[in-house]
Amino acid sequence: MLKNVLIICYSHHASEPRLIKVVEALKDNYQITTAGYTGLNNDLIDFIPLTQIVNSPKKITFHHNKMWLIRKTVSFFEKFYVKIFTGLNGFYFSKVDFRLLKEKKYDLIIAHHPNSIELASKLAKINKSKLVLNCHEYYPLEFDNKPMWMKFEKPIIEKVLHRHQGGIDLWLTVSNHIQKSYQNNFSAKCFLLYNGKPYQKINIKKTERENIKIIHHGAAMPERKLEMMIECFMELPSNFSLTLMLMPNNERYLNELKENYAHVRNLNFVKAVPTKEIVNEISRYDIGLYFLGDEVYNNKYCLPNKLFEYIQARLCVVITPNPEMKELVEKYKVGTVAKSYSYIDCVEILKNLSVEQIIEAKTNCEFAAKDLDSLKNESELLKVIDNLCAA
Repeated sequence: MLKNVLIICYSHHASEPRLIKVVEALKDNYQITTAGYTGLNNDLIDFIPLTQIVNSPKKITFHHNKMWLIRKTVSFFEKFYVKIFTGLNGFYFSKVDFRLLKEKKYDLIIAHHPNSIELASKLAKINKSKLVLNCHEYYPLEFDNKPMWMKFEKPIIEKVLHRHQGGIDLWLTVSNHIQKSYQNNFSAKCFLLYNGKPYQKINIKKTERENIKIIHHGAAMPERKLEMMIECFMELPSNFSLTLMLMPNNERYLNELKENYAHVRNLNFVKAVPTKEIVNEISRYDIGLYFLGDEVYNNKYCLPNKLFEYIQARLCVVITPNPEMKELVEKYKVGTVAKSYSYIDCVEILKNLSVEQIIEAKTNCEFAAKDLDSLKNESELLKVIDNLCAA
């Protein structure tokens, strides 16, 4: 009889690559149930809809004023907020959801993100089941570029993680640096689950010197500084084109981009496709572009889905020198890396990229795509989970 696994993720599961990756790794050996907002549209995977959005305590917006009395009032409530709310759980869940999920016994519970830890931990104690936390990033520094978040939200995240660290049997992490942070700060037992993709047999697109096509896909978020990629592209000769395939995470920001750069020649905005269709869709291009700053910890040390998707699509990868991305690109010789995060260096790397370099990088992607086949990593995860459940 197959053991039961519950995966809790407060999101729409079809747009969660890491959740899909875990499901693919375990589905043949375990009976899986996912719980969240919408499921995977897979008849073999049970789904339980969750009814309440889970967040940290209601945020207080502080309005600073020159008046002495208001400044003092703000200061008082800031201290009150930290003292009171960091002393509480920090994350809440619906009692309806809890009663619904506790009706079935689970051998393993996998929580995605800190906002599901409270619910997952309580269920794990009742079931006497193993508990896994799938970390999509290093959560205590998720918005370390925002002073107010660091002051009020970070203590809550850290408190929640510290309170449950002894009950979490396994932490799934995304990159080496982020894994070390969890190990050093939370004594975490970690498994490195890359955001890799299954090997796909792709015909390498012929690169035409007179029509070099650049693609960037991902979320439309101001933190990604998509303007810099567009500005860099504007410095290129007319034989280059740039296509942005963006998810409307922030529709206002996306609309501003379209409006502000409507005059730019050869710049195209196209609708995002479902996760499983990305590799085939972007394989029609020549260069996969990703310029990302290092101001935010999780950006600096990321190994994002799009990097592996670029490689599976057999594209020449062009990136900023984020350490883990840089190491992978240089190891497999699948592209080129800017010398720094500066605008000038990013423009320089694109201007100096020859057709011959593009073709060589795309050719090298074939070996990299096979070597980075996510099925290998998922097979290793299955063994770890088997051992965990058997313990």
